[in-house]
Amino acid sequence: MSTRTRLCWFGFLLLSCTSGVFAQSDTYNLSVNIQEIGDRKFSTDASFKLPLKHCQAWNYLTNYDSSSGIPGVLSAKTTRLSHNKAQVKLVMEERVLFLNVRMNSVLEFMELANQGTDFVQTSGDAKSFHGSWRIEPKETGTVFRYHSVFQPDSALPMVVIKYFFDRRLRSNFAAIAQIGAAQRDIACN
Repeated sequence: MSTRTRLCWFGFLLLSCTSGVFAQSDTYNLSVNIQEIGDRKFSTDASFKLPLKHCQAWNYLTNYDSSSGIPGVLSAKTTRLSHNKAQVKLVMEERVLFLNVRMNSVLEFMELANQGTDFVQTSGDAKSFHGSWRIEPKETGTVFRYHSVFQPDSALPMVVIKYFFDRRLRSNFAAIAQIGAAQRDIACN
């Protein structure tokens, strides 16, 4: 396996979102928990609260093409498969060590109207990646809850992988929360 292939999975982490935009954790009650489970798999649970109406949160969650506004995501192209199913093709780029790693990934999203989405990678560089987003309306906004299980296709030492997960994903979720908070001025039905 080439160095480029071994490192490609790092770019996959951009799928959840990428750094470059930093929000303070307290602003959005950001919580991120990453655990190693089983055979080189990682379970990630995250949550944050945004000052959005429920309909604004739903629109943000299902606007998959808006992922291209996240640093590191070069493009996101959505194809509707049915009224509640979408396929998203992502092109991402990440700088890992001294290499720029470009990666393509295809995800399929099943939408549970006004509740959340379930997703699974149908092709890409990870051995497996699946999870869910849920939104919960609250009096002063909406809570976003994320869960995923990710298995990288990499021969890198686990200590390197864990460090990258811990450091990178925390800033990634902060970026997603900050971008989402900007949706509060967009009208919805």
